[in-house]
Amino acid sequence: MDKNQDVLNPIVDINEWNENNRITNKNDIDWGKMKVYEQLKDRGVDFDIYEIRGGEKGNWDDPVTSRMPPENAFQMIQEFYSTVSDKYEKHISITKTIADELFVDNEDVKIFFGENNEGLLFMAQNTIGENYYIISNCESKIEITEEDFLNYKSVYDEGLKSVLDEYIKEKRNDESASNTKRFVLGNIVYNELLKQQAQKPSANIVISFYPAIHMRDILDQTLSYKNRFTCIMILEERNGRDFTPISETGVFDRNGLCPPPDNSTC
Repeated sequence: MDKNQDVLNPIVDINEWNENNRITNKNDIDWGKMKVYEQLKDRGVDFDIYEIRGGEKGNWDDPVTSRMPPENAFQMIQEFYSTVSDKYEKHISITKTIADELFVDNEDVKIFFGENNEGLLFMAQNTIGENYYIISNCESKIEITEEDFLNYKSVYDEGLKSVLDEYIKEKRNDESASNTKRFVLGNIVYNELLKQQAQKPSANIVISFYPAIHMRDILDQTLSYKNRFTCIMILEERNGRDFTPISETGVFDRNGLCPPPDNSTC
């Protein structure tokens, strides 16, 4: 792990952003004003449609979703905080500039977990050109080599993921249990970003990710997501170092977690 850390140290921009945006206090968020849903793969879905449909379905082939009591989001984040070291107790952001590029031709994007000296980071891969990017806590995408991409993933596997693996094994009493390596970011949160940006054209709106752990099984599902690493996603207006949550926005990931609960290929 030390060898990998030495390789990753030169990414200065990420470290500076993390230092300036060390921790957004989850206690400052009025979760009662948030609408927190599971993600759906449906280009036409937005938060209003969720509400009208009662949190049932988007297209017929979409998985059943549900609205979650917002206080559950706080508990999921708190569980993560109580499991990991202070190094990981900070939220992660993706700017609109980066989101525009990610969703220009995509309904959803695979986000890979990586790690450097400062903690967790997000990466994306352009499979057509075999290009790799850091996309979190930076103003625009930072292109990295495949070697860097694999090294960041390796540091995550040996760092945060190893802690989360021990957590899920203990909670489930299952030595074969393994935790999340990547997740899918659906366009529902991006569509809401565009809606909010249109209402506030001069605002600097970002997608904020608060690392969390599932605290309960989802009803009527045969697969268990309990004790799995995930993210609560909300929109926030960024002004320098300050982040102001935008009410009535929030999703959390379930169907896009990898590996899935049954450890099948994803």
